[in-house]
Amino acid sequence: MKPDKKRQSQQAFDQQAATYDTDIQGSHARTLYPYMLQEITHAWGDRVLDLGCGTGALTAQVLEQDPRRQVTGLDLSEQMLAQARARLGDRVKLIQGDSECLPFPDGSFDVVYCCDSFHHYPDPAAVLALFHRADVVFKRSFSAEKNQSSILMVKVFPKRRGRVNKVTSP
Repeated sequence: MKPDKKRQSQQAFDQQAATYDTDIQGSHARTLYPYMLQEITHAWGDRVLDLGCGTGALTAQVLEQDPRRQVTGLDLSEQMLAQARARLGDRVKLIQGDSECLPFPDGSFDVVYCCDSFHHYPDPAAVLALFHRADVVFKRSFSAEKNQSSILMVKVFPKRRGRVNKVTSP
């Protein structure tokens, strides 16, 4: 992310954090949770990265489905992470960081997911490039974005090109 854009995004989400899970700002992401949860719970692997984890609401659902998962959440907003810490306690490792520059060594995760975050990245190609390293960094990755009439799911599997599925929302 470009520094100014990153700072603007961080400040906006810091301001929204306290009400994100119940207010209009988070409603967009919440509509994606059922789709993402279905993909995540069927993905093999216990080491999971929630890229742009926000308040940890989706991560909490992932852990309800499979408490054995070792989840790490990464977000640019410290206030979003504070909400996630309050919700998740020590069940998840939470890190303030930049999705375009992951602070993890190769082979750290089996599954990575990103829910409704790509449109906030000034350089989404840089993040997507990490997904194309799936055979080295993680085994399965999922991203979802939503517009008014559809949901776009991108699934990336090792040593294959990303497969894009357009799913009409209910």
